[in-house]
Amino acid sequence: MGKVNTRKLELEKTRQAILTVASELFMSKGFKHTSTREIAEQVQITQPNLYHHFKNKKDLYLAVITQLTDNVRADLEVIVNSELELDQKLFKMIVLLIEKHPTNLFLMLNDMFVEMDPGSHGELYLIFKGTYSDNFAAVFKQETNRKALREGVTVDDAARFVLYNVSSMLSIQQTYQKTSRHEDISLFIDFMLHGITS
Repeated sequence: MGKVNTRKLELEKTRQAILTVASELFMSKGFKHTSTREIAEQVQITQPNLYHHFKNKKDLYLAVITQLTDNVRADLEVIVNSELELDQKLFKMIVLLIEKHPTNLFLMLNDMFVEMDPGSHGELYLIFKGTYSDNFAAVFKQETNRKALREGVTVDDAARFVLYNVSSMLSIQQTYQKTSRHEDISLFIDFMLHGITS
């Protein structure tokens, strides 16, 4: 019985090490430029050992994305369900994505919908929607925030607009500026919610 548990723990430890290394490489280099050989070498296992845990690179990528988005979704939901005002919620959500998200969303979207086979697109879309789009939409669905939307702007329109702009901000932030500047984020939210002209 002890040997079985020890073996199970070792397998889980190896699986988690693979996910950790794969996440770092996928999120910094993208799906296309990361090889399972490189992942195995960094984990200090053989490629066949890696394939014992994950059938192929696509399955490993899906496991990485699932783990990443599960964590991000949980963190975003806490903010969405808080008693904060709209601008404060958006501020906290954007700071969370900048400070805790390991890649810019454009690279992630490219990997999800360009590099992956079409059979995976539906599953990846649901993961992305459930993590990002749905949480930003949930903020605007709250009664006070929904009433504040300009006539003709739907909850989904508002969520898409914010998410698109946050993706741009994440891309710039992670390419040129490695620490978040809260005053820039506050100004960004002010422009999004109130425009740039009086």
